[in-house]
Amino acid sequence: MKIKAYYFSPTGGTLQVLREFVEPLGMLLLSEVEYHSYTLPEEREELPQFAEDDVIVWATPVYAGRISF
Repeated sequence: MKIKAYYFSPTGGTLQVLREFVEPLGMLLLSEVEYHSYTLPEEREELPQFAEDDVIVWATPVYAGRISF
């Protein structure tokens, strides 16, 4: 099992919060954490690949109560 952490973080704040969440989760589950950015357009060209036992954490910023891309 792997923890796959996907994030959109133009200023780095969302990535920082994501790390604070998934690092302890990885230690708790004894799992490796993989980080995958989709911040830049070229990072969004390939579709994510998941295994059946992967844990997926998706993080994106919220501005004025709305998800922003």
